[in-house]
Amino acid sequence: MKRFYGFFMLCISFLLCGMTMNAQSQRTLGHAAGYSVNRSPQDFSSVNPVVGQQVADVLIGDPSADDEPLTLYGALVQRNSWNQSGAGAFGMYKFDIASDQSQLDFEPLFLDDRMISTSPGCYVDGKYYLFYPEILYGYMFNGLYMIVFDAETGEVLQETLIDGASQQDVPYSLTYDPISKYAYGYCQRNGLENHLCKVDLQTGKIVEDVGVMLDDVFFVMQFSATGVLYGISNRGNLYTIDTKTAECTLVGNTGWQPLFNQSGAIDQRSGRMFWAYYTFNSGALLEVDLETAATTKVVDFPDGENFIGLHTRTALADDQAPSAPTDLAVRFAEAGSLTATFTADAPTQTFDGGVLTSDVDVTFFVDDVEAGTVAGVSPGEAAEFTYTFTSEGKHRVSVMASVGDDDSPKLTVETYAGYDTPLPVTDVNLSIDGQGRMTLTWTAPGETGVNNGRVDTDDLTYRVIQYPASVVVSEDNASTTYSGQVTDEGLANYSFGVIAKSQGRESAEARSNRVQYGDAISVPFTEDFETNLNWELYTVTDANHDGYTWIWDNGRAAYQGYSCPNQASDWLFTPPIRMRKGITYSLYVTFDGGYWQTENFKIVASPGKDLTNPGMEILYDKTGEFTYQQVQANYTAPSDGEFYFGFQCYSAANVRGIQIDSYSVVASEAPDAPDVVRNLKAEAAGMGVLSATLSFDAPTTTVSGDHLSDGDITSISIYRQGEFVPVQTFESPAPGQSFTWVDENAIHGTNYYYVVSYGETGNSRNEDVEVWVGEDYASQPLDFEVTVNRDNGTVTFNWDRPSGALHGGYIDWDNVTYTIQFIVPELTEDLIDVASGIKDLTYTDSEVLQPFLSITDQYDIIFAIYAVTSAGYGQPATADASSGEAYTLPYWESFSNGYLSTAPWTYSSDDVTNADSWLLVEDTNSPFGVTSYDNDGGAAMFYQQDLDAEARLIGPRINLNGTDEPLLRFYMYHDISVDETDNYLQIEARPEAGDGQYIKIGEPIAVNNGMYGWIMHELPLSSLVGEGEFRLAFFGCAQQGVDFYVDNISIREKQDWGFPTVNDLSGMAVDGLGVHLSWTEPVHSDAYTLLGYEVYVDEQLYNEEVMTATECDVELLDGTEHTFYVVAVYEDGKSDISNIVEVTAPSGIEDNQADGVKVYAGHGNVTVETPGNEIMLTICSADGKVMFAGLTGGLTVIPVDEGIYIVNAGGHVQKVSVR
Repeated sequence: MKRFYGFFMLCISFLLCGMTMNAQSQRTLGHAAGYSVNRSPQDFSSVNPVVGQQVADVLIGDPSADDEPLTLYGALVQRNSWNQSGAGAFGMYKFDIASDQSQLDFEPLFLDDRMISTSPGCYVDGKYYLFYPEILYGYMFNGLYMIVFDAETGEVLQETLIDGASQQDVPYSLTYDPISKYAYGYCQRNGLENHLCKVDLQTGKIVEDVGVMLDDVFFVMQFSATGVLYGISNRGNLYTIDTKTAECTLVGNTGWQPLFNQSGAIDQRSGRMFWAYYTFNSGALLEVDLETAATTKVVDFPDGENFIGLHTRTALADDQAPSAPTDLAVRFAEAGSLTATFTADAPTQTFDGGVLTSDVDVTFFVDDVEAGTVAGVSPGEAAEFTYTFTSEGKHRVSVMASVGDDDSPKLTVETYAGYDTPLPVTDVNLSIDGQGRMTLTWTAPGETGVNNGRVDTDDLTYRVIQYPASVVVSEDNASTTYSGQVTDEGLANYSFGVIAKSQGRESAEARSNRVQYGDAISVPFTEDFETNLNWELYTVTDANHDGYTWIWDNGRAAYQGYSCPNQASDWLFTPPIRMRKGITYSLYVTFDGGYWQTENFKIVASPGKDLTNPGMEILYDKTGEFTYQQVQANYTAPSDGEFYFGFQCYSAANVRGIQIDSYSVVASEAPDAPDVVRNLKAEAAGMGVLSATLSFDAPTTTVSGDHLSDGDITSISIYRQGEFVPVQTFESPAPGQSFTWVDENAIHGTNYYYVVSYGETGNSRNEDVEVWVGEDYASQPLDFEVTVNRDNGTVTFNWDRPSGALHGGYIDWDNVTYTIQFIVPELTEDLIDVASGIKDLTYTDSEVLQPFLSITDQYDIIFAIYAVTSAGYGQPATADASSGEAYTLPYWESFSNGYLSTAPWTYSSDDVTNADSWLLVEDTNSPFGVTSYDNDGGAAMFYQQDLDAEARLIGPRINLNGTDEPLLRFYMYHDISVDETDNYLQIEARPEAGDGQYIKIGEPIAVNNGMYGWIMHELPLSSLVGEGEFRLAFFGCAQQGVDFYVDNISIREKQDWGFPTVNDLSGMAVDGLGVHLSWTEPVHSDAYTLLGYEVYVDEQLYNEEVMTATECDVELLDGTEHTFYVVAVYEDGKSDISNIVEVTAPSGIEDNQADGVKVYAGHGNVTVETPGNEIMLTICSADGKVMFAGLTGGLTVIPVDEGIYIVNAGGHVQKVSVR
């Protein structure tokens, strides 16, 4: 079978917390159109999937109340017997389960090839809703479809291409909420964040992104009949999931660890949960206790079945049972009370629609626990029950009617006991007058809170926060108006946030409109474009009016001209900047362009934003291929006032454009301005507390060194990087005065600050400082080693403590633990925990990895270990191992059609940017037209377009034990046009029992070795015999843009190869002589000693003694056809015969003056005479090198060295000897 993964394969380095790994980056080898490896189906029936405790194979209860078999339905997406390339009977199946279950009978209802593991679906009222992401070429997302089937017949009732949907809108583990009537699933967004999303099944669109769930992937999500959402994670944990907040509450661990997409079903009548568990090619039906997470196996799936969209279609009640009560209501005695009255009307019909004639007992439930019963209620009459909740917060209230043992379905509502959290305020409006007086108004929230509970409006107060400084200006504002003075700290977009507070509960923050206030920005300042809050302060001019212009683009100011049909002519002007006459201002701009594309970039300074302003001065104007860089431009202000910097991109059409990452403006210090502050320090609070203390001394001198007096320093301000408004200003400081300021709003992470001294005549340059606040992340654990004992299935991990904190901050080493995870790139989409909370520096696993180690086929297993602090996972250290049995000789891999026949093959590099230099290519899409050596349609290519590169191509484990003289043979494509020294291939081996280091095998093989095209290479591997298993590696090194190829890799015993053979024999008839044969020496390693050659004519030996030359003249003048071949003779034996050539010998010695053409050898030349007409003349040396080729007439003299030459003059071939 073939395993494909392209678009859905997750990048390992991204999974490892998005951190840069100091260890080598290793990835599974990719293919231009999706990776594939041919494998045989594996039997995983002996693999024990239980991670935790073993449990008995019994049901938690009878399958149904009357012991009738319970029927389960689901989309069957995988079976071991199916061909993994897609030739499976995908579709909707059903199967029955009973208490004495021993085997299962799967009955297909209908088939559809779109029911695959990556197509989530759910059942609702006789319909099956399938979400099908269309993927082209194995990786290209081409749209998301919602397909609605008749769940019994398979008739397609609706097929909708969801407008605007992306891969991030696929709702995996889809399930239907019977209370809200919406479906829910998780979507992977913002990289690997798992978001709980609410889906409208009428349109297929996501109507609400509820929030981020855990880092875990929820392979199973299901609603109970009362609207509780349960989920089972990739760690085997059972959670309840809040559909309002996405908060996950752990119920317990099931003891089973799933892999790949799968599903579960909660029977809406009995409340029992069934799980179609799957891992690799093994599966089982499990039953999960929703109260404790205890899980038991019902039955094994016989053929490794994997189901999506598992569900039951059980009637919610018997026909004669009452229908559900109606008009359920919860009424609290007063706001904030925990005591409520439940009311509901008894049903008037039976479940099948008949008239209900009996009185009913009406039972109320709170959070699925029986609260009380009102007996003997007449049909249609109201039942009333008083109940006191035991806790504030959200609760589910349900009601059920019963007649004897016949129960109705439950009717459920959600309610909130006690005071609720206020909703955010609305209509927040900000105004600022010309004197900086601000007025903020808003509308108070109502009595209904976030959870539809009551809010104590009498206790409402408000917190008011000013932005961009993030300063609380009022903590308990009692009214819905706030007024105050905005301090003019320069031009900024001001806004205010308001948080409503009541009974200790706080609403979400509501932000006001932004108001620009201030005349100009004060220098120094920095703009990093991390947010778009300041974008309104910038002026964009689309000079050519084509709609392609500057935009804010996720942390950059960007002109993007990818598809612009016109040459760019677009300007971005900064906000006004306050400058003083005669002061030089330095502008530092960090930007990049299209890398290998030519861009045009200009920077100007101007007193206005008018493009025709006569005061505009060009500071920088260049054309080039701009990589990420910083440039400096200087401008001296001609007068006091406000000035602008302008950035223009005027690149050609259809290029990438310019991206500005950040810029800063600093003023050269006026000689009499205060100098920078002294002794600036920033210290984080101890024990990981989120605060930082800055300390410094005011300057005592001017920039020129003169002493400052009291009053010379007007102020000193502290800024956070990227903000225009200071976070603290000290007015009128004395020279040399010491200051301390505590930042109580420091963030967890690196905090950046700069301090500026101001005076009447100017200001100082920035004095910068940074500090990590809060507990730090740990650096990577040292000397991480993985030892696999394949005899007993254990894996032992050893490591040393990290060398320190990743950012030099505080770490509580006594509480550091370690987490080990692994991923099998070809089999798993997510990192799986081996163990967490480890305190020691060693760990041995005998359970989690056992299913992987017992697989017959080889799969790469990549391990990561993290030191965990309160900040989270630190920098990972990585190591790798592999499952399965090692290959033995003979071993062969030829990358046929760009795929693998053996696995795993990986590529790695010390630099993650180089790792993907190795790629499998097909002959049909080889980027430079190079086709495979053996014409099987594929080869491995080494190439890096953007930079010089070094990377390894690493093969699977091979065992040489029991061999004598193993010999590696492969073919490499050479190129004589590249540099001879910096482009090469080095063969290496990494013994599994060694220290993980690669051993060089032979010498480097130059890409330019003087030959062109495919050349065979052989290397003895005798030094590895006795080392046990090893992995062969092809270490490539090449300059930017250089490509080379490897194909047809084989390892066999030397004697099994035979001897290297001549494969390029050629022959030609020579007038007056016979037949001239030539060939080249076969490529062979030092393992062979070549003695010479035997020449055979018509299968008879021609030369009595072994000849060492690579050419031979055979005297045949009979005018008939003959066959020729050559055998290479070695010290230890002879090769197979060469290629066979057939040549017709000349009929006799012909006059070399026929047709008036004369050919003869002169002293140091070949002379040819013709009667006047031009003829084609070719002169070759004996080894086939062309000395002359062209049309000639009359007398032609060609200078040559002494030797034998073959002359073809107008079709007459002669051999001449030049002395």
